[in-house]
Amino acid sequence: MAMNKNKSLFSIIAIFFSGWALFVWWYENSVLNSVEKDLYQYGRYLEVSLWDLNQEQAIQHLHLIGQAGSYQSLAVFDLDDSEFAKIDIAKDDSWLSQVLRSIHFINDQKIVQPIYHNGTLLGRIEAKWINDLIYTHLLVALLFALCTKIVHYYIRLSTNRHELELNNINLIESEKRLRESQSQLQRIADTLDEGLVLTNLEDQILDLNSRMLELTGFSREELLNRTASEMLVPEEQHAQMAERNKERGRGISSTYEIQLCRKDGSQFWAEIHAAPFHNSTGEITGSLGAISDLTERKRLEAHLQQGQKMDIIGQLTAGIAHNFNNMLMGIMGNIEFALEDGPNTIKPFLNESYRICGQAADMVSQLMAYSRRGTHSPHAAVSLEATIERTVAICKTTFDRKINFTTEIGSETPHAFGDAIQLEQSLLNLLINARDALSSSDRDNPTIHVKAARIEINDRTESTSTDAYEGTFICVEVRDNGIGIEAENLDNIFDPFYTTKAVDQGTGLGLSTVHGIVGLHNGWIECQSEFGQGTTFFIYLPVAQENLTANEPTSAQALSTGTEKILVIDDEAPVRRILSRALTDLGYTITLANNGQVGIKLLQESPFDLVLLDLSMPLTSGQEVLKQWPKHSRAKIIVLTGYTASKDQDDLSKVDAVVKKPIKIAELSHKIREIIDS
Repeated sequence: MAMNKNKSLFSIIAIFFSGWALFVWWYENSVLNSVEKDLYQYGRYLEVSLWDLNQEQAIQHLHLIGQAGSYQSLAVFDLDDSEFAKIDIAKDDSWLSQVLRSIHFINDQKIVQPIYHNGTLLGRIEAKWINDLIYTHLLVALLFALCTKIVHYYIRLSTNRHELELNNINLIESEKRLRESQSQLQRIADTLDEGLVLTNLEDQILDLNSRMLELTGFSREELLNRTASEMLVPEEQHAQMAERNKERGRGISSTYEIQLCRKDGSQFWAEIHAAPFHNSTGEITGSLGAISDLTERKRLEAHLQQGQKMDIIGQLTAGIAHNFNNMLMGIMGNIEFALEDGPNTIKPFLNESYRICGQAADMVSQLMAYSRRGTHSPHAAVSLEATIERTVAICKTTFDRKINFTTEIGSETPHAFGDAIQLEQSLLNLLINARDALSSSDRDNPTIHVKAARIEINDRTESTSTDAYEGTFICVEVRDNGIGIEAENLDNIFDPFYTTKAVDQGTGLGLSTVHGIVGLHNGWIECQSEFGQGTTFFIYLPVAQENLTANEPTSAQALSTGTEKILVIDDEAPVRRILSRALTDLGYTITLANNGQVGIKLLQESPFDLVLLDLSMPLTSGQEVLKQWPKHSRAKIIVLTGYTASKDQDDLSKVDAVVKKPIKIAELSHKIREIIDS
């Protein structure tokens, strides 16, 4: 660009000098011609004087001519070249003229013109003309230089204007690209799942993305230029946030969890990654924070902790319940023997003891259901409509008559797949829980509403339970308008023995039993409650593939006898003694094995018609016995346990039946007879 400007300037200078030289040549010739013409005209004034040889008159004319022009001297000559008349004209040269004359910029030029009289040459007039056109030339040069400068400036102005237009176009394009880049960066920032906040060193908000507005509920105008800590952080955290901002000023980044405030006053957990923000020169001018919403993660962590806690409690209660079942079987078996052989005076006491043992067995059953290790009848299709109608009918006759029951069952509600008795027990426990909640409130219209409907879950995150999964389910809803549950108690309501009731008003096993039973059915339970507003429980159960009616178990009424050979494999001595005496009295031949290894050896050595097998044994468990079962053995198998849900689980395909401990001797006798005869 500078080279083009220099070329343009050189061109203008060349044009200037060429024009000035032409002007000087033309002007000097024009002036000289004019002087010659004037001198020729002046010669006509002298022709008379020269004709008359009037020298005095000629000198007078020369003085007049000298006054009319810039002459140094004037002279008249006749034809003989004799000087007829002459004058010298004195000129007062200025210092500039003297200088210019000394360097020959001003010089005297001799001009000669003839003098005629009636066409006859009389002589000539000579003049020394002062050629001081240098002043004109200089003036013209200045004018040319000025014009040249004006032209030069005009050309530069035109060039600059063109460059300015190009620069403006480039600037507009740059601004457009900058706006597009800023818009693109803003769109990128807005698509992030994290909220972004840019603050200065005084913690004033300079910019933020739309995700941050979604998280907090504020508008952009409400947050810009406001102090971030005052707007978004609880007051008790202000001092700590100020220290963190100082760290940012020292160039330190950090990641931390904190509760942030929304516009509506609510708070949410967030993870903040804050880093120093530098300007183009590298100077720290503020802080950039990326905020992640931890609400869902905190919810899942709480559910995971709750699940882990319940699993640990379940393992503990299962172990205790299993051992307790074995003790109960020994106690109840001995009571049955005492009832047969003892005196009548003690039988009322024995019956009361047997009844209490039955209650203890029920409590153990509830604990086993909570731990999801309880036993139940084989699963089948269950009509929840019939279960709800039957259970609600029982509650209507036993609950306070002021309680209003309403049911809502969809016409296309499918059957559930499960144990009819346990599902009815779960529903009854929820209705009892609702009744107790209503008794603690002063509602004018106490109501329990039961609803069942088919539901599709396509995203497990739609549920509040970590046990949820995708699929088709039946949702059973039990809602009351009672006192509700306080928020701090919601995390513990499914814990065994947890209750807010008085000591003599509940065991704390109702909801934990429901939780365990629903888990055994591959379902889950959720609770929504607000203190003073009532409670709603939701049970989700898998849909049965076929709408079949569940077979309900029948109770045995008398002892069944036999003569077959039975092998009892159990590590608990009281259980072995009870079974040995009871089955021997019924006519069977009994062989006892105190562990699984002994049982396998006996099976290899002798044939048996039936094996009563315990699953939980040290060294060699019941499952190991089944894996090492002799191929030649044709013995039927009944599992006696408090763990296994059904023979379809835990690799019990070889088993003919599963019986829950403790079991009455009469019921066991019928089950043995049923399996042997099948």
